[in-house]
Amino acid sequence: MDWFKVGKQGLAKQLKRNGMAFVVRELWSNALDADSVHEVSVTLKLDHGQHYELVVSDDSPSGFQQLSDAFTLFAESTRKKDATKRGRFGLGEKLVLAACDEAEIRTTTGAVLFDAKGRHNCPARKTASGSIFRGVLKLSKQDVETVKRQVRQYIVPDKLSATFNCQPLAHREPIGGLTISLPTELADDDGVIHPTVRKAVVQVYEPLPGYPTALYELGVPVTETLDRWDVDVRQKIPLTLDRENVRPSYLREIRAQVLNLMHERITPEDANATWVREASSSEKCSPEAIKTVVVKRFGEKATIADPSDHEATNALAYKGYTIVSGNMLNKTEWENVRKAEALKPAGQILPTPKPFSPGGKPLKIVEPKDWDDTIKYAVAYAKNFARWTIDEEITVVVANDRGWEFSGCYAKDEHRLIMNLAHIRPMIKDGRPVTITDKMTTDNWERYDAFLIHELGHEYGDDHRSEEYHRGLCKIGAKARRYARNILDFSLASAGA
Repeated sequence: MDWFKVGKQGLAKQLKRNGMAFVVRELWSNALDADSVHEVSVTLKLDHGQHYELVVSDDSPSGFQQLSDAFTLFAESTRKKDATKRGRFGLGEKLVLAACDEAEIRTTTGAVLFDAKGRHNCPARKTASGSIFRGVLKLSKQDVETVKRQVRQYIVPDKLSATFNCQPLAHREPIGGLTISLPTELADDDGVIHPTVRKAVVQVYEPLPGYPTALYELGVPVTETLDRWDVDVRQKIPLTLDRENVRPSYLREIRAQVLNLMHERITPEDANATWVREASSSEKCSPEAIKTVVVKRFGEKATIADPSDHEATNALAYKGYTIVSGNMLNKTEWENVRKAEALKPAGQILPTPKPFSPGGKPLKIVEPKDWDDTIKYAVAYAKNFARWTIDEEITVVVANDRGWEFSGCYAKDEHRLIMNLAHIRPMIKDGRPVTITDKMTTDNWERYDAFLIHELGHEYGDDHRSEEYHRGLCKIGAKARRYARNILDFSLASAGA
């Protein structure tokens, strides 16, 4: 004796909560799971009122092996042991029948009719080959539109001819594919489903215009992802009982593997998208993919903020580098970036010279005894410029090092300026600057003045991007202009102007 019964009307009401479009998805999946199927036809047309007639047929030579499976809840499904078949719970057809007001299933082993009076076996109506499901059910306009959209999303197998309302369904060509080990679900000899891991083919498709991207199971969309591409897993995906979602860990692994495959095609917008952030947080993400993500997200010129070498960090920021700081990546992204060596600390890219960092590379220093008159004047000019603008007595160290790409640097704690002749010499090659008392122009040494303003600005702030540094530059510029104006006023007064 049966232990319990199922209330068809109550089940139908539960199904309507999420819409009725699932009926076509279930019947489509059943048709494609049939043996040796080459043709599948789906038609949906208005029958009367809000009731529609749905017919799904296939050309499988064997049809239903056990017709009772169609109306027995949780019957032992032969598909549970095959990872390349969609069925596992023996539930799909029963949910469809619950949604229908009347239905008929015809196959090679017989036929069964469902109406208001119950279930009727009709063996004389069996088919010579293939199976046909016909049902009448009430659908809203929204349900109908959802069905039409969903059917167009299906990824039709290469060797299958499929139509919807007599119109061929287009085949989609993958733009990439790989074979990887993924979790799935298979039944043992006793019919009990267990989680396992199995190699699966994963195919990547360009998204359909006007459709959200999705994760597919054997050509049928399971859940929207809003990722860059549609992804089809060619084996059973571990799903919830309603077959409408996957575990976050499963989706993260898929995203990581897709990024590994397609990283060369992502855009800067992709690099900041949720799916890439999640993929690059996976231990399965490859070093090559991580490096691409870093470049796409932060640019070719990027470095890690270096707490052991602030001057190098500031110098690279001035040169247009993106400074990647702690809160710009999550913990696992940082771990992957370091393993892939996708970013280097600023101090490794541009080590600060030894006078400012004990571990830095020493500069080639020019001793005062080797200074020529031009260098002597440039040093004296720099000291006077500091007195005028920052009210400090500074020391000046002269280096000549082509291996150091900076014109110089300033240490405010020691009030010490380093100038690198390898880059300063072109600025001062004409000797002493023409002063305002001579020709009222300083064009000859304009670049040298700019260098001094830039470096002495660090008296007010280390970071080139900081408000303190910006205000310091403005203050220095204003003081220099006031000093020059005072000299000009004195010169004009002396000349009797």
